[in-house]
Amino acid sequence: RNWFIGLYIAEYELRGADRAAYGERLFSELANALQRQGVSNTGRRQLYAYLAFYRCYPQIVRTASAQSAPLLPPHALAAMQAMGSDKVPTPSAQTPLPTSVDANLLISRLSYSHLEQLVEVSDPTKRLFYEVEALRGNWSVRELKRQMATQYYERSSLSTDKAALATLAHQSAQQQSPLHIVRDPYVFE
Repeated sequence: RNWFIGLYIAEYELRGADRAAYGERLFSELANALQRQGVSNTGRRQLYAYLAFYRCYPQIVRTASAQSAPLLPPHALAAMQAMGSDKVPTPSAQTPLPTSVDANLLISRLSYSHLEQLVEVSDPTKRLFYEVEALRGNWSVRELKRQMATQYYERSSLSTDKAALATLAHQSAQQQSPLHIVRDPYVFE
């Protein structure tokens, strides 16, 4: 839902040049309209977060169900239909590192609270590092925040013994469990 709200804002509201004139009021007006319709968690700040989420993770379109197809803009629908083929796209030979984690893996293993934290990371390589590490270590949201605050990415790049640092980081990491899901308030919103 949050991704689709971001998609709507990006593709239908902010697309045209004639829309830029009221761009300052747009988020407030959308928030008010959604709240009048009873849609929860659609305040102005949340709408900015949903837009950032959509822009940061466009690959989530691959996880959309066929029932969602009428909600997608034509270019996203074409991408979704192309992914329906038996062929899996391979990374270019010029890009030695993957540019993103599989969308199904992101959606199935990380909560929206995880993704909110990851969206705040502006460097795509750094974000990919934290995505992979959070998935590999089954980190809770609090652990992801802690690793980001202690600059695990930067420490990892400076470390001479990367394997030992990774082992140490994952041994002491707080793993996600059902107890943490209940403790995190974002899950219920």
